[in-house]
Amino acid sequence: MAFFTPSLHRFGAVAALGIATSFQAAAAPLFEVDPTVFSAGATSTFTADQMGGSASTLVTLDTTANTGVGTGWIAFNGFTDSAVPVNGTFLGSDWQLWAEFDYTVAPQNPADTIAPGIDLFLTSLTFDIYGASGVDVEFNPTAITDFVDPTVDTSAATGVQLIGTGNLVAGVIEPTSQGGNAFNAFSTYSNTAFGDTFFVDPVPFYNVAFNDFNNTSQQIETDGDLVRIVSTGAVDFNVNAVPTPATMGLIGLGLIGLGFTTWRRRLS
Repeated sequence: MAFFTPSLHRFGAVAALGIATSFQAAAAPLFEVDPTVFSAGATSTFTADQMGGSASTLVTLDTTANTGVGTGWIAFNGFTDSAVPVNGTFLGSDWQLWAEFDYTVAPQNPADTIAPGIDLFLTSLTFDIYGASGVDVEFNPTAITDFVDPTVDTSAATGVQLIGTGNLVAGVIEPTSQGGNAFNAFSTYSNTAFGDTFFVDPVPFYNVAFNDFNNTSQQIETDGDLVRIVSTGAVDFNVNAVPTPATMGLIGLGLIGLGFTTWRRRLS
């Protein structure tokens, strides 16, 4: 049984993302990483509040269903603390860190036909974060000529480990003034048992992740219903930011208030 109209679904998603954005803006807390579980050169842990990298994504649009499916990877290339690069991590020279993801999208306005350049809601997102010793993982971007799925080749890599996983809470993809897109997602996050030996503090580790990636018009290419995207951005973590029942209750009150206002306007 459906209790909300599509417009109220959209309001709820925006409200949830707004709560997440406000929480993130308050502070990106520190986390501690132990690179020695992958790196022979590293000798100690380090702290950071973000990990940044570049991403390759292929999105397949379905104008009949008015949805899109994206798949890709993020190759992390560094950590920062208060926007200052963290040195001595040996990332990229002695070990590698990446994420593999899949997502689905739909227009924020159901009257729109899905296409590059319109406001989209993320309707699902799953991601896995991996690490490996050495530098033998190959990141194959989606090709300009044949628009194939971006892939991660670990066939020659050693010590590949799944660090953690996440799932969507709320997210949007929206156009930017540079002609590209801004991808902002708020998701759950959970370490694996191995992940607890990599992300060593806090204990327990943060339970949500924020993903913020951007690109320009030169980094988006289309071929029929296929969209090739290159972007850069960062991931950080937080705790207890998943809307609680009380918070969701406030969102519910907001929905009730919105409905009451609409009802009053109709009466007048």
